Amino acid sequence: MDKLLSAEKTKVKVDFTKFYSTVISYIEKRLDLSTDNVMMKLRPIACLRHSDYSDLEEVAAALKLTDILNMDKLYEEFCASQEEIETARQDPQKSTSEKWVSVFQKV
Repeated sequence: MDKLLSAEKTKVKVDFTKFYSTVISYIEKRLDLSTDNVMMKLRPIACLRHSDYSDLEEVAAALKLTDILNMDKLYEEFCASQEEIETARQDPQKSTSEKWVSVFQKV
């Protein structure tokens, strides 16, 4: 951009801004980005931030598993594995699946 003339810079900025706006509009039109989206409710599984049991309850509800799972046992398992989950979560080099493999191997 530094090598372009002022008029060219302005045109390029306008084109990039228009492209960016078009992409954002397309994404917002085609994808459900609300917090009600089931994929948004699954975010705690990604191990990106500290999660508590209420996050896990929301995941179970989003997947419609609350009638199938024994929620008391799930709570016990969550408490027993929380330290390993937190340790795995803090490793930025591992993917989500690698983090969960580490947790399952240790717990």
